[in-house]
Amino acid sequence: MLNDSAVSGRPQPALSGTELATSTTIKRPNSFTSQIQADSAGPSKGRNLGFSDLDSLLAQKGPLGSGTAIRMPDDQLFQYDSAELQASSVEQLQKLGTLIRRNPKATFSIEGYTDAFGSFEYNLDLSQRRADSVKDYLVNVMGINPAQIQTRGFGASKFLVAPRPVMDPLQEEAEIRRQQPNRRVVIVVHTNE
Repeated sequence: MLNDSAVSGRPQPALSGTELATSTTIKRPNSFTSQIQADSAGPSKGRNLGFSDLDSLLAQKGPLGSGTAIRMPDDQLFQYDSAELQASSVEQLQKLGTLIRRNPKATFSIEGYTDAFGSFEYNLDLSQRRADSVKDYLVNVMGINPAQIQTRGFGASKFLVAPRPVMDPLQEEAEIRRQQPNRRVVIVVHTNE
C-alpha cells in the first residue's frame, strides 16, 4: 500500500479543464466553518487559501463545520503517475483519521485530482484510485467506519497551477514538478448540524 520508490511512465499532456480550484463554505444555523489560511504540510510549505490545517482542526474544540475543506500535503501523498501512498503520508493520514474519529456524526468526501499529463479518462481513473487509496488506509489501517467516507475522482480539473503546453521534451520534467500541487487530495466535511 505504501511506496517510497519513483514511478516510471510518462503519459502525454492533456490541457483541458483549466479552471482554478475554489472552496465553497456551506453555512447553516448553529454551525461554524473552520477556514484557516494554511495547509497541513506546515509553515515552510506556503499558504493555501480556502483550506484548513489538520493540526489547527485537531486543536479546536467541538465538531467540524459543514463545508470545511482540508487539503492534504501534495508533496507527501503520491508520486507522479501513481495512486500508491508514499511512506511520508502516514503521519498526515493518522491525523486525518483522528479528526474523523472525533466527528462521528460527520461524513467526509475524499476528492482526488491529477495534473494535466495523460488523457481525460486516464486522469479520471487515477484521481479516483488516489481518493480510494486514502479511504483504504483510513478504513483498513485506522479502523474508520467506511460509511463515513465517500470518494470521488475529478481527474485533471480545478487546477491550482494552470498547466502549460510542453513543446520540448527537455521541459517535461520541469513541468511535471511545477504541476505537483495539482496532484492532490482534498477532504470536505459534511454535517447535518
